[in-house]
Amino acid sequence: KQLGIPIVYASSSSIYGDNDFKNEPLKDTVQVNNYIPKSVYAASKVATENLGSVYSKMYNLTMVGLRFFTVYGSYGRPDMALWTFCDRLLNDKKIM
Repeated sequence: KQLGIPIVYASSSSIYGDNDFKNEPLKDTVQVNNYIPKSVYAASKVATENLGSVYSKMYNLTMVGLRFFTVYGSYGRPDMALWTFCDRLLNDKKIM
């Protein structure tokens, strides 16, 4: 707090649940309480964002939450973009 450095924490696109954003652009100003988490993991990320908001107000801290989308790693989910693209390329299918 004394140094004026923001506290950065990791969140996830999982907080959005099954919402379809094709007809409405995704905005970072939307409150997380507008979404219903579909997993314990997603619920934990919603809780993290809520706690960050409370601490920010109570202690006058700058909190920055990063909502990651399509994170690559050795335990990546098969439905994520990287794996879908690779599968389509390997099977001579068009990437849409």
